[in-house]
Amino acid sequence: MWRKQVGVYGHNTIRLMAWLWVMMVIGLGLGAIQLIPFYEIGTSNFREGTTSLQQVQEWALPMRRIISFVMPNFFGSSAHTEYFDLVSKTWQPFGLNAHGEINPLCNYCATWDVKTAVEAGAYLGILPLILAGLAIYTGVRKSRFPVFIFGTLAILSLLFAFGTPLYALLFYGLPGWNQLHSPFRWIYPFTLSIAVLAGIGVTNLCASKRHDATTSRYVGGLLFWSGLIGMLAMFITFIFPTTLINIGQFVVDHSGLAQNAFADGRQFASYQWRNLLHFFSMVMASGAILRISLVNPSPSKRRGWGGVWKPLMLLIVVMDLMMSSMGFNPAVDPTLLDFTPPAIEWLQAQQKTDSLFRITSFDTSTGRGNKILNANTAMLNQLFDVRGYDSIISKQYLEFMLLIQENGDYLYNRIAPIYQPGYHALDSALLDLLGVRYVLTTETIPNESYRLVYDEEIKIYENIDVMPRAFVVTQSEHDIKDMAFALRSLNPREKVLIQDLGGRGDGQTKNVFENLSCFNNKKVSITEYTNNEVIISAEVFEPSWLVLADSYFPGWKAYISMTNSEEETEITIHRANGNFRAVHLPAGAWQIRFIYTPMSFKLGIYVSFLAGMILMFLFGYWSWGKLYRESETDSPIKRIAKNSLVPMVMALTNRLIDFAFAMVMLRILQPEGAGKFAFAVAFISMSDIITRYGLGTLVTREVAANRTETNSYLSNVTLLRMYLWVFALPFIGTILVLYVMFGDLSFDVVITIAIFSIGMLLSNFADGLTAIFYAHEKAEYPAAIASITTLTRVGVGLLVLLLGWGIIGLAGASLLANLVSFMVLSYILMVKIYRPSFDNDISLQKEMMRESLPLMLNHLLATIFFRIDVFILAPTWGDESVGYYNAAYKYIDGINIIPQYFTLAIFPLMSKFASDSRDSLIRAYKLSLRLLIMLALPITIEHVHL
Repeated sequence: MWRKQVGVYGHNTIRLMAWLWVMMVIGLGLGAIQLIPFYEIGTSNFREGTTSLQQVQEWALPMRRIISFVMPNFFGSSAHTEYFDLVSKTWQPFGLNAHGEINPLCNYCATWDVKTAVEAGAYLGILPLILAGLAIYTGVRKSRFPVFIFGTLAILSLLFAFGTPLYALLFYGLPGWNQLHSPFRWIYPFTLSIAVLAGIGVTNLCASKRHDATTSRYVGGLLFWSGLIGMLAMFITFIFPTTLINIGQFVVDHSGLAQNAFADGRQFASYQWRNLLHFFSMVMASGAILRISLVNPSPSKRRGWGGVWKPLMLLIVVMDLMMSSMGFNPAVDPTLLDFTPPAIEWLQAQQKTDSLFRITSFDTSTGRGNKILNANTAMLNQLFDVRGYDSIISKQYLEFMLLIQENGDYLYNRIAPIYQPGYHALDSALLDLLGVRYVLTTETIPNESYRLVYDEEIKIYENIDVMPRAFVVTQSEHDIKDMAFALRSLNPREKVLIQDLGGRGDGQTKNVFENLSCFNNKKVSITEYTNNEVIISAEVFEPSWLVLADSYFPGWKAYISMTNSEEETEITIHRANGNFRAVHLPAGAWQIRFIYTPMSFKLGIYVSFLAGMILMFLFGYWSWGKLYRESETDSPIKRIAKNSLVPMVMALTNRLIDFAFAMVMLRILQPEGAGKFAFAVAFISMSDIITRYGLGTLVTREVAANRTETNSYLSNVTLLRMYLWVFALPFIGTILVLYVMFGDLSFDVVITIAIFSIGMLLSNFADGLTAIFYAHEKAEYPAAIASITTLTRVGVGLLVLLLGWGIIGLAGASLLANLVSFMVLSYILMVKIYRPSFDNDISLQKEMMRESLPLMLNHLLATIFFRIDVFILAPTWGDESVGYYNAAYKYIDGINIIPQYFTLAIFPLMSKFASDSRDSLIRAYKLSLRLLIMLALPITIEHVHL
């Protein structure tokens, strides 16, 4: 089978698989802006490693829930608050359960299973399930690949959703999967698979052959008559309900779950009668649809039952789903969101004097005092709340909160309030450290440190001992073995516990002062507070620790400057008191700026940007193939436009990618490392000019004038560049030795330049190939390859930066990119232009060296004019200055692309005019100069204005 597929369809199959992989990679890349930060925060999630496989399997769907796949409301619904009583033939509300109590799962409703209709909502309709089953039957018999894929996915989804031993493959095999405590979420891919299979089933019905029609006819007949018999049974039980009630009583007597919602068997049977009636009616209707679909319409009149089965099928599915979920999503008046409770208005009024206070609640386990201002709802009113409800909770924060009081809610997704009778928790110094000023409750708080400040619909107590959001202390302790033990006895007004100090120099401040002279709120003030930036002014009279009572996370950076000074210095943020941020301050008046700039987010933006560029490149490649058709009769203007605009656009895109990569590189390598890399690039660029020797321009000029000389010039320019490269290596080594001896050139820069030197040979070979493409007026190919090279260089470059390989790794990425460029250009040259052959013409080589000397000198002097500053800055101002300087130059490099590629595009045509028509050459020169001036003037005026 494999050999047949490879032989007949192999090329298309492999290409299709390759494109599918490309789509997947690009999709992941586009989502990297969310995926990479999500991965970072996921690694610090409290759920990581806190549960076992057995616990997760216990939260999966119980096997009894398989009934809800065909009878959605068998286990009840929170939307059902009444039932049709079979005895009295009237609608009755749900009351007390079999234990004489309110249903603990849902007040006065029909829910009687711990898995709610939300978590186990897997009903797709009877007819879609039948159609999917027919599709699987036909697909297995005919070996249809899509049916195999989605059928397998549906089966695996069910096995995972029900927590079978197969779930261990996910729990142990995929990173981060042990944080997912909801195997029943696999219902989503199951519903997708059934929907696709049902669609395939409909397609099969539309094109049923004899064998398939026979199967569908038998299945349809069986379903119709089974459903009809069930319907008749329901009508009989409606008149004579005793038997069904007895069965219901048996279920209630033997099911503790059923006893949660139902008072007796009569109530249970009455409720299930409606569910059974719905099930049998849909089974009968589905069978009827299958039978009708096999009635072919009249060939002459095109009428009959066979023509209406599709709309009937759609109607049945819609009715089925609407009847099963009626009332489950009730409408709510949106004006309720406009109402602000008086207690919230009072809290908002207090923000005028203290905008950064936090709140919590003192709840009772049941009754009116439960879920006061439920978690996360305070965000609607811009109030800071220490509680929360989410699946991703910082482990350090939850562990800190558990020291105040054990979590009274579901541990894995809630930061709980203080629960009664936890009066001791209200007096915790850790609650003061959190800045909790107000506690909302319905109860009376007798603690001395709390006073009642609001007493209307609820009570609000003020914590008198609350600490400010930012403060300073002089005592510190580090190298803590047991942070939880240390926090239980901590007085945060006197001492800070530094968890990650280790052997850093900041740790020299260990003085223990008897009096807390620096804990003075007037000495510390928050001047600006946003989600991503906090600015604090602090005046301390001795070395101290500034504590900001906001959660520590690696993405935060801190910068310090003297008051009234704009020069900032980055300082280390330490994790303080198990959860918060702290920086060490020398004596003096300072401004401290905390800013959130996580590398994960920047990498996510960059990877998403890179994926977007790849997508644009592929779209441009596809569009070019569809829209452009090259012909020998093309006008010179059309060729110039193609050979200038396409490379120009591609080059500008490459510069944009390079600029984005430079920002990431500057962030990872820091200015010093970026400066070293910039020096290495500038150094090798000078050497590259000499080894290229202007030969590319010469080849383009000569081959454009006489294309029969293509092989001779390409072969000899390749040999010449090999000679020049070998000749240049000793000079490169000598200059490097001088820089090491007198310019303090580091060893990693030397290794980087050495790797660049190897890549320079491949780059020179690729430049010779590019010159041939330009001479044949096919500039779009090297332009496209330049984009591929850029994407390869920055893609691999990002990887090596993340691996910590520094500038040496970047040089290796550049070497790989040059290799890719040379190989792809060589392949396209052989396919689109000609197959090269060896030609060693000594006389031609001498002539080329003589003719190229002025071109090389012109290029060298022009480059020295722009790049000599790098060689001056490096030994005088250092690598850090070079890093900043080179980052600013990226924009200038981008602008210079316009004249560069326009000149390359017009050059082959002008070479022809030089040998054929001087008048045409002069006209082309004037026109080119006017166009360049027209482009240069607006850019110049704009920058002067800016």
